[in-house]
Amino acid sequence: MFSGFNNITSAESVGQSTYSAGNINLKRRMSKGIDLFATYTWAHAIDDAPEQNNIDSAAFLLSDPTNRRRDRGNSLTDRRHTLNVSAVLNPTFTFDSQMVSRIVNGFRLSLAYSAQSGDVFNMASNRILNGDSSTAATYQRPLFIGRNTIRGPVINALDARFSREFALRERWRVEAFAESTNVLNHDNITALNSTATVDVNGAILVPPSLARTTALDQRLIQLGFRLLF
Repeated sequence: MFSGFNNITSAESVGQSTYSAGNINLKRRMSKGIDLFATYTWAHAIDDAPEQNNIDSAAFLLSDPTNRRRDRGNSLTDRRHTLNVSAVLNPTFTFDSQMVSRIVNGFRLSLAYSAQSGDVFNMASNRILNGDSSTAATYQRPLFIGRNTIRGPVINALDARFSREFALRERWRVEAFAESTNVLNHDNITALNSTATVDVNGAILVPPSLARTTALDQRLIQLGFRLLF
């Protein structure tokens, strides 16, 4: 410790990370007016240092600068399960009446559904525990708590688009459509209150409330017309 200085910061590119994953795909090409695609991914990302040059805030520092192993845990980007499903329904029906065929056919429904494990969060403390005032207390974990061990609620959303084309002339058509994101209006939480109250030794006195503070957009709906020629 040099009394003539405040904090001396040393930056090194020494963090290590691993990523393991498996993927399953299912695809059905357009047949009888139905096109379907689905993919599922299991993955686990682990590292031993905050990714300051990538996605983590520059304020995320090692909780114990003397031992990087104590910060080994889930990466901030760890997303254990991810499911994506998309489908396009554009069926065609045959009728003896040409007028009935025109009325019934021409509709298209497009669906996209995604579901994934919730975001991970680092449990914080309300005190500076390692004696380093350059690291905010909110980035210093209580005793016996691993890095990024809090998992938020599942994030999922269903998006849909319904459209119908109308012929004006031989080369002119009008498409009317209605589309919506997050049709089910699911609360997709992206931030929690993860700060615990601790004593001077870092033992938890009051656990974090995990109150939800931020979420993605709720349901959005729009209607429109498009001229095709």
